[in-house]
Amino acid sequence: MPANILIASVIAPADAGGTGYFNLKRILQSMGVAPNILSYQLPTFNQMAPGLSINNLKNYSIIFYTIDRTDSHQVSSLVYNNSNQVLLAGKNFMQASKKLVDIIGTGTAIRKILTWQPAEVTTREASQQYLFYYHNEPGLSTGPVSISLKVVITLNDKTTIEKILLPFTISDKQIVIYPAGLSQLNLYSYVTGGKKIISYTACLVLSSVTANPITETFNYTIDTRCFPDGREFIFINSLGGVDTLQVTNTEETAVELSTETAERFLAYNYDTQAGQYYNFFKESFNTQKCTTNLLTKEQRLYLQEFFSSAYIWEVTEESFIPVILTDSNYTLQKNRSALQNIQFSYRYAFDNMGYMPNS
Repeated sequence: MPANILIASVIAPADAGGTGYFNLKRILQSMGVAPNILSYQLPTFNQMAPGLSINNLKNYSIIFYTIDRTDSHQVSSLVYNNSNQVLLAGKNFMQASKKLVDIIGTGTAIRKILTWQPAEVTTREASQQYLFYYHNEPGLSTGPVSISLKVVITLNDKTTIEKILLPFTISDKQIVIYPAGLSQLNLYSYVTGGKKIISYTACLVLSSVTANPITETFNYTIDTRCFPDGREFIFINSLGGVDTLQVTNTEETAVELSTETAERFLAYNYDTQAGQYYNFFKESFNTQKCTTNLLTKEQRLYLQEFFSSAYIWEVTEESFIPVILTDSNYTLQKNRSALQNIQFSYRYAFDNMGYMPNS
């Protein structure tokens, strides 16, 4: 084999049908060279048009060989590359016993967006929302097909406006990122007479058959309350897509300092007021403590995706800023009828470099 090929030997128990199971992500990460090979493409900031997530396989080609151990001959091989893209997300926290393609749906079944958030979503007018859609072709199309975003807007006078937006041609086994936020879609451009948008639904449809959704439908309710200290986050969920989370306010900002004493040989004419002869800061951390809205049981279950995510960003006025959660445990009520606020704390990933957004 060529010198630039890395080989990982895997022994996996096989079932009666000869199928073996192993953790693909762990194997690839153990190679060291390609730790982010399973990362899907992040949306661009304030994305306003659909785009393919094309870098989940980067420029790597993965070949799986099945070897007969009795005489070491090759039984079969399977190639994954940019021309034959597959769904390579990490552990599925919600339905771990199912294959990801089975969760998404096949045949004539309604396709699942790559998210576990509930169908009822509370959002704000300026919040960013994204729908990651994996196109599993069988049962929907033969070859590339045009899909569109179907939005039904509900106004404060109880009337509705239906719009078919952002047609996009997609092929089998491709992932497309659709914007779904109110301001991203510029929904108020379709409203006249000073009316207000109180909610809207969003789903994907075939551009040729817009009456029937091909994906699950999300209902976005606009939260008009004023939260001057509200925060918004995006994070990678266990299906490989990106979800959002809004919190009502920042409870407090705690500054943690580590100091050391500056020791100097003093000149005979030293100045007792000079700053270099005092303690100076060695490290500092700004810890933010936030509180969510009142959450239902379904919303609290979905919040586990946020706490379990390896990659979380705060959405600021012009960019995504990486953050690190600092709490070690969270208590979630199991009572279905109860509403609960959840508190959590985080730090900015670049905090110790003196970084502080909007400071």
